[in-house]
Amino acid sequence: MNVDNILSKLSLKEQLLQLMMIDIRYFEAKKVYQLPLDLMDFMAKYEFGGIILFAENVEQKNKIKYLVEQIQKNSKITKLIGLDEEGGIVSRINGISTPGNMALGAINDVNVTQNIAQIIGYELADYGINLNFAPVVDINSNPLNPIIGVRSFAGDKNIVTKHAQAFIAGLRQSNVISCVKHFPGHGDTVTDTHYTLSIVDKNECTMMDNELFPYYELIKSNMIDMLMTAHIVAPQIDNNKLFATKINQLIDTPATFSYSILTRLLRDKLAYTGVIISDALDMGAIVNNFTQLEASIYALIAGVDILLMPFRVWNKNDLRAFNQYFESLYTYVMQSDFLKQRVTESCLRVLQLKQNYFNKCNQNNNKINDAANYVDLIAKRGITLLNNNTLPWVINSEHKVLSLANNNLILDEVQNITSSIGYTSDVLNYMCELDDIMMKINHYTHILLYSYNLTKPDPILQQIIDKLNQLNKPYVLIVTCNPYDVLYLNNIATTVLIYGISRFEQTNYQLKRFSLNLKAALELIYKGKSLAEFNNFCPANLK
Repeated sequence: MNVDNILSKLSLKEQLLQLMMIDIRYFEAKKVYQLPLDLMDFMAKYEFGGIILFAENVEQKNKIKYLVEQIQKNSKITKLIGLDEEGGIVSRINGISTPGNMALGAINDVNVTQNIAQIIGYELADYGINLNFAPVVDINSNPLNPIIGVRSFAGDKNIVTKHAQAFIAGLRQSNVISCVKHFPGHGDTVTDTHYTLSIVDKNECTMMDNELFPYYELIKSNMIDMLMTAHIVAPQIDNNKLFATKINQLIDTPATFSYSILTRLLRDKLAYTGVIISDALDMGAIVNNFTQLEASIYALIAGVDILLMPFRVWNKNDLRAFNQYFESLYTYVMQSDFLKQRVTESCLRVLQLKQNYFNKCNQNNNKINDAANYVDLIAKRGITLLNNNTLPWVINSEHKVLSLANNNLILDEVQNITSSIGYTSDVLNYMCELDDIMMKINHYTHILLYSYNLTKPDPILQQIIDKLNQLNKPYVLIVTCNPYDVLYLNNIATTVLIYGISRFEQTNYQLKRFSLNLKAALELIYKGKSLAEFNNFCPANLK
């Protein structure tokens, strides 16, 4: 059916609901693996355009498909069902781990990136998930960036652009909608918008040459189906202020609420015609300053097509409160000819996107065989030997290896992986046992040091490095996540970059296990016969 015909049969309320994606992470303090009756009734009353899933919804893989079927059941219009499956450290489903964007940037082979995205896409499609909030196209140009880091392909605009194109192509092969993020660019920030507004204080010309470059190229080549906004402020592009009712003062306008950024820049200058979705409207940068109703209105006025997580429905009280929120939003829209037009044109974009994808038959002709083995091989190709004075090692039963980190989670991973590949290593936390370590170092033949997302010099780790250099002891520093750790340490003999490890997830403060890259690195260090087995390109700017 023609989308214009579908649109003509929808009331303005129904159109407005098509512009909402809510989350169902919890209900009545329980993780949602299947829809409770209250949520089923609620979703029958309010036919949302989509649902976003989180790790809490997809922990039990055998129940994902049923949950998706429940969500879609009786929908007059097929819902967008999305999640963040970027690969690497940002992954919701405990399926096939993939190396992550910066590891792919290090490999710098667009065919590999496309294959990895295709693997991710087919796994999502098998569960009925039709939207992936990926790839990240932020250029990570700031070493102090607390939220992007290895989620970026590189610190170089051209590398980011070509790998974003390849990633989107891979998802398209599996008939999964991609969503590039975070517009107009979150790579040069020093705060995390999950908690507060971030500032990019650059003019439009400067941003066009860097942050906006991937968007311009991707739009020009018709590669963007959906684009996610960032809750950053760019005062040199939009210097207007909004009154933040929750803190009772004027603040800079977030890009998500900026007509200048989303309409004048993105729509008019960059000629983008696809769907714009907000980043989650329950993030600290928004909810600490605005009510849910204010946030929804400001986003629609600015040019957002889909409101992501505009209102939390995690219990029965929330379900009742949603009715008041929605009726207030609808009333506000009805009083404005501009907003009524905005709702209709946004609904048309959403319907067109759905028709473009949902009417296609998902063909698995190009599906990669033995994807898990392929990913293991690719993970090794991403392990970067940044500098070297000790490798390759030849470890035998007479050698003793000591692993040192300031993070017990990393040490647990190291012990488990080392054992799984047939070796042993003692582990010590250097924050707790420095004096003991300095005495024990002589008893070991080889030392592995681990760093994790340094933002300033680590004097204790530096002491250990200096001591090992003095003793001429074979050691390797494994930089487990952001490669910028090397900017805060001196005179490292041998450095290996792996671009991601297990960590705590900032959206729910729970452990997210990611061992793929560490295992690949340890296999190369313990078993590698030649330096040629390592990658030698780092896509991050380490100057």
